[in-house]
Amino acid sequence: MPVWELWPFLQRSSASGLRSSVRPLAVIVLNSPLPRGTAMKQLWDTAGVRICADGGSNRLYDQFRGQLVPDVIIGDFDSVRPEVIQSFQSSKFGEPLRVIKCSDECNTDLDKCMLYAAYHYNHHPDEYSGGDDEAAPLVAVAGSINYGGRLDHTFSIINSLLTATRGT
Repeated sequence: MPVWELWPFLQRSSASGLRSSVRPLAVIVLNSPLPRGTAMKQLWDTAGVRICADGGSNRLYDQFRGQLVPDVIIGDFDSVRPEVIQSFQSSKFGEPLRVIKCSDECNTDLDKCMLYAAYHYNHHPDEYSGGDDEAAPLVAVAGSINYGGRLDHTFSIINSLLTATRGT
């Protein structure tokens, strides 16, 4: 059984101020309650890529009011509010916000985000510092696994995480 330890990835190890972690890190925000306090900000600052899964964009925007802006929003867009996308786009200060609409019904929005994280790591290794170059990126999923009382969504999240852990 895999053991996922979060705390080592919240510690900065680079005096230069570059994002760094023990292993490459991607943060995915789901459409469920997010961590409060400094934990989310520390995760955000440590990540090589920050991804919102569809309605996770609403959660991030509502809780942090533009203080945390994703690099990419991915999903079928059945949940994200258009004004949230617009606000994030205007907050990027010259850096483009990638908005990827994917209506694929065979994969969940979380699956799509994890695939993007792997793609990003393989195509932008310079954005990750420290750690073992041979190590696969770690993915921190921000949000509650108890998806608002929806047992089917909870099982789907668990399935996605276990599938990704097995690499299948």
